[in-house]
Amino acid sequence: MVEKSTMRWLCAVCTCCLWLNYYSFLNNCVRGCQICIDVFDATASAVWKGIFCIFMCCCFGFECVACVLCIYSCIELFNDPCQRYQAEDSWINAFWQLVYLKDLEIEGTVREKLKELFAK
Repeated sequence: MVEKSTMRWLCAVCTCCLWLNYYSFLNNCVRGCQICIDVFDATASAVWKGIFCIFMCCCFGFECVACVLCIYSCIELFNDPCQRYQAEDSWINAFWQLVYLKDLEIEGTVREKLKELFAK
C-alpha cells in the first residue's frame, strides 16, 4: 500500500494542471497588477510613465513579472504549505495559505527593480 504522504505528493503533482491556473490568477496576476500600480504611482515623470506602460503592455513586461512570481511561488508552494499538507492539514488550507501570504520576498525585489528602472 502507498504511504499517505506519498499519495499526497502524487495527488499534488497530478492535479497541478488543474489548480495551478486558478492559483496563478490569484497569486501571480493579482500580485503582478499590484506591482505595476505601485511602480506607476511611484513614477513622477509622464514620459517615464508612458515608457513603463509600453514596456508592460507591448514588451511582455507583465508576462515576465508574472513568470518570475510563478516560478518563485511554485518553489514556495512545495515548502511550507506543502509541509503543512503532508502533516495532515488539508490541501485546501495549504493552497489558501500560500495565496494569502502578505508579501513574498521576490515580490518586493521585483517591485524595487522596476522602480529603479522607471521611477525617475
